[in-house]
Amino acid sequence: MFYAIFFVVAFVISLVIIAVGWRKRPATRPAKVTPFGWATLGLGVGAILCVVLSVTAPFSILFAGLGLMTGSIALISRDTHQLTIVGQSIVALPALFWIVFLVAEITFPHA
Repeated sequence: MFYAIFFVVAFVISLVIIAVGWRKRPATRPAKVTPFGWATLGLGVGAILCVVLSVTAPFSILFAGLGLMTGSIALISRDTHQLTIVGQSIVALPALFWIVFLVAEITFPHA
């Protein structure tokens, strides 16, 4: 349960980071990769591997939550490189899996 709470908090923090930090600026410079883009990609691949290889769920939840936060920071810093976008897409898969899993557990709890 602690990990589910952590994931929800990480998801809310990432939404707040995007909402507060997003500013409309002209895109005059070409996109460059930031360390947050690499971190998002690495955490997304780690979260996917944890789900696919059936490693303990807390690691997948941790990687997905941290990947959402680093991806949010990358997006507000205008890192629109393909690497960051692919990382965000990869992080979204286990993140959506855990969101659906959490909603199902709350809706239909085990006895």
